[in-house]
Amino acid sequence: MSRETVSTRPRRAIRERLVGRPVAGFFAVTCTFSWSLQAVAGLGRFGPLWTVFLVVVSIFGPAVGAVAVVRCSGTSLTQWVDRTIRQRVDRRLFVGAILLPVAFVLVHTAFLRVAGIATTLTIGVDSWMTFLANAVVVALIGGGQEEFGWRGFALPHLQEQYSQLTATLTVGAMWTVWHLPVFYVLPSGVPTTGGSPLGFAAFTVALTGLFTVVYNAAGGSVAVTMLMHGCFNASGALYQSHQRATVAGVQASELLKVPAVLSIVVVLLFALRRWSPDRRRSVRWSRYRRAAPGSGTD
Repeated sequence: MSRETVSTRPRRAIRERLVGRPVAGFFAVTCTFSWSLQAVAGLGRFGPLWTVFLVVVSIFGPAVGAVAVVRCSGTSLTQWVDRTIRQRVDRRLFVGAILLPVAFVLVHTAFLRVAGIATTLTIGVDSWMTFLANAVVVALIGGGQEEFGWRGFALPHLQEQYSQLTATLTVGAMWTVWHLPVFYVLPSGVPTTGGSPLGFAAFTVALTGLFTVVYNAAGGSVAVTMLMHGCFNASGALYQSHQRATVAGVQASELLKVPAVLSIVVVLLFALRRWSPDRRRSVRWSRYRRAAPGSGTD
């Protein structure tokens, strides 16, 4: 009996820490999983195929972190999945998940042209097909799966205790830090986010605001944010900036992404306030501790 107690003590300690500080525990598991695989990929001792494979698997870190803490907390994993991806969602939100990244392209292009930066829009049939095909792939295995962690777990936990703004800034900071190996560890030739760390950080935090609004409007549907994540990552197929001017080491085109996203957030918040105020309410983690599906709704 004593041997069993000693052997299980470390597991209990880890579980208690994960349950006691779920967001910190989630982030620790997420970074450990992702950064370990990316560090191995960064050694450059594997062929390009294996390197890309390791990087793709590492992107599942946020989902792995969320699942680990959910299991340790005693919350039903099936119920969590049901509430995050299988719930009924207004189909218009899925349309919005596609159109919002397209709106971003148009607004960003407008900002670029006002700033005198040459930009080419490529919104043709071929570009649209490439955009949609890439969006589906990215939504499933190229970034969209991160949403189980960032929006499906961390955001509702934070909104349980804090305002939407504080929760958004926290998730944005975690999302940015998690991406750091992309700039400093991975070998050349591996598909990355591109740009500079500073520009990426500013854009990521601003983009997190948009994802927060959409996630809450969708009632906590990760399916909607997964699709939007895929569409944002694939939106580069619709336009291209030709100027490389920099401000404090950051490309001007990167900096202008921030006001482009924020302007869309403002318009979306105004629209929700005017036509659907209930969709502005925060989705909180307590919804997952309620009765199992079938016994009632939120």
